[in-house]
Amino acid sequence: MIDTLAKRGEPAVESLREILDREPVLARRNAVWTLTRIGTAAALATARFALDDADPSVRLVASTCAATHRDAEAVDQLVGLLSGPESAVRREAATSLGRIGSVDAVPALLKAFEEAGDRMLEHAIIYALIEVNDPETTRAGLENPSARVRRAALVALDQMEDSKLTHEMVSPLLKTDDVLLLEAVVDVVGGHPEWVEIAAGLITSWLLEPELTAARQLLLRDAVYALRRQPACQALMAELLSRPDTSAESRILLLDVMVDSGFRDFPLIWQQQVLSNLASSNIRVAGKSLIAMASTNARQFDDGLLKYVQNTTRPVSLRVRAASILSRDGAALLETTFELLRSQCGQDAAFETRLEAARAIDNLKLSSEKLESVIGLVAHAGPLELPLLLKPLAGVVIHANARIVHFLDDLCTGLPRACRTAVLLDDQQHVIVTGDRTQLLESFDPQLAIAALGMPEREDLWDAGRGGLTKAVGQQFPARCF
Repeated sequence: MIDTLAKRGEPAVESLREILDREPVLARRNAVWTLTRIGTAAALATARFALDDADPSVRLVASTCAATHRDAEAVDQLVGLLSGPESAVRREAATSLGRIGSVDAVPALLKAFEEAGDRMLEHAIIYALIEVNDPETTRAGLENPSARVRRAALVALDQMEDSKLTHEMVSPLLKTDDVLLLEAVVDVVGGHPEWVEIAAGLITSWLLEPELTAARQLLLRDAVYALRRQPACQALMAELLSRPDTSAESRILLLDVMVDSGFRDFPLIWQQQVLSNLASSNIRVAGKSLIAMASTNARQFDDGLLKYVQNTTRPVSLRVRAASILSRDGAALLETTFELLRSQCGQDAAFETRLEAARAIDNLKLSSEKLESVIGLVAHAGPLELPLLLKPLAGVVIHANARIVHFLDDLCTGLPRACRTAVLLDDQQHVIVTGDRTQLLESFDPQLAIAALGMPEREDLWDAGRGGLTKAVGQQFPARCF
């Protein structure tokens, strides 16, 4: 029906007008679609009658018709639809006004935003304001008593081609308790780093509050992160970290921004304050300072980390974490630091500290004496730190001398049989030492030894294979000899 009448063109308009007067809803909707297809002045004039139809679905189709043909004669009726009860019709009316580009519709669009009940309608109204592209009329919304209207005007102006939005226009908007408006201001300021001074006062006052709500923390973090590359913001962050009245939560927020900043090397002004906050009596602040150091070039903090590790008044868990950061970049550790790490690999230490100590040991270049100490730790290691402690032993070639046989005794007698497969092959398929005193010098079939690896429950193969594997290691794998 639609296609047939549309092909008739102008002569069909009068018949379609009659359908709009008295036919059911479906017929009326189809009549408007047909008038949209015809698209002549007479057809559009007839379609405008449907903007006042009693049924919202018909009004919605009529709004689409006006948008399709940018029908300026429909503006007044579309403005009326902005205050209607149906959100879908209001959304389509806003879209139509944006496509038509009527400056006269801007005040009505701003007012409609104040009463918008859903995000899709808000988006349609803001996009309509952007399409109209009339900065002068839209700027009036920045001074509207409604925080919602001010937000709509700000977001639209920020994306308008001809808006020339200035920081003088934006600054007054910070004087509000409306969270959504503040979020919009922060988002706009983040796109204009040169406006950092606008946000500086707000950031300072909020971060000095004794307690921050979750919503305000998120807003503050976004604001500081957006401006983190600006020297003025970097100086502000350093100043706040240096102030005694800055709360622990605010310090952690600032350090979090540093962690996520993406800087390989922290600005000098940050380095000083990160080291200062490492000395905090608040374990969470000190811990976050270590995380900040680990996120960047740790060489910047070597001296401070070395002093911290040696300071026995500091929490052991944080000293181990500091040593782990140092070991990551290959800094030479004192004998006392190695002893600290070794002492924290036992079952008496907290799990996180144990794992951190094992990770640090894994990073170190160990002498023969220290390797012997590591073998002593293997027997008591848990399942997560065990692979880290085994890695320094990877590729060791077993020689038949008394000291190595002693190492093997410690290793094989200390580990439960179920763990020996892990000792033989770690997660990266590195071969590790195995054997015992009586079998060390005997020759077994290497193939039998390799088969034993896959079947640890076959104790006969296991016992027969250990000596053969010892021989196979020496034949097939790169050596690191004692």
